[in-house]
Amino acid sequence: MKLEQQIDAYIKGHLTEKEAQKLWRKLLKHPEYIDRLETEIDVARYHRQVKPKNRIWTYRRWIMAAAAIILIVVGINVFSSQTSKRYTIESISLFDDLATSETVRSDKSDFKEAGALLNLAFSKAVNGNTDEARSIYSEIINNHPGTVYAAKAYLNIGIIAYNKGNFETSIDNFNKTLSINISDNYLNEQAFWYSANALINAGKVEEARQALQNTSHLNGIHRQQALKLLKRLNKGDL
Repeated sequence: MKLEQQIDAYIKGHLTEKEAQKLWRKLLKHPEYIDRLETEIDVARYHRQVKPKNRIWTYRRWIMAAAAIILIVVGINVFSSQTSKRYTIESISLFDDLATSETVRSDKSDFKEAGALLNLAFSKAVNGNTDEARSIYSEIINNHPGTVYAAKAYLNIGIIAYNKGNFETSIDNFNKTLSINISDNYLNEQAFWYSANALINAGKVEEARQALQNTSHLNGIHRQQALKLLKRLNKGDL
């Protein structure tokens, strides 16, 4: 009961950063409680999509322990005013697009640990501690190579690097996501789409064109964006 109360307090934004860290450490020992937290995350995302603007702040309070990252959360798909980056993503939303664990129900204890670590790193990242988050992602990659957890960790490192303008690092990590053979079209589409944007920003036009084609072929949520960007690329607008 005490753990459930702490989860509720975390969701409502009533925990300090130190208290939130202690909570996630406890969740490592009781990963089944992460199901509750993930459900609340989905509910909050739903309300952020369907509620009018004057109600959104009610549901944002639990998302961030520090108000400084609000600009990151709402910054997805903002386009740069610079000519070379006018049509690429300026920043990727950490809250909406970092990959988290949806498989903590596994009977294998090492997989439970990997899932809990993914969610711990998510908490760190959205609260502005991206260096700590990256360290946790590296731990996942080292301990669970070739798994979906490693693929998600690579994707998340790539997203963090992209937001810092480290496009070569982001490209490398998105490619590592794609190198792991997993049957997750959404994860692969994310990797192709973000990689395409990073490749354009890095001046690698031909590789970007291929990444955009791969994105569109997966027929997912980024298909139309990829086709529009590919059209501009082929016209030489970028």
